[in-house]
Amino acid sequence: MKIDERKNGKISLLQLREVLLASKMINLTPFQIFVLIGSANPDKDGFVNYRSFAGKIKGMIDGVFSLENLSKVAN
Repeated sequence: MKIDERKNGKISLLQLREVLLASKMINLTPFQIFVLIGSANPDKDGFVNYRSFAGKIKGMIDGVFSLENLSKVAN
């Protein structure tokens, strides 16, 4: 699958989903990916600015995997 074929910094929601599912670096479940995509802000054509999206979800992912949050879940 080609990503950002227009070279405009935007990808479709389907491409975003496929990239997140295939990523070995973040290792998220399909449900977690569904939640993250729900926070995407697509334009009128259904495309997401991936730099903006990545910046937004980085904090969400960091929060989910923080030691403080993991210790709360363990207790």
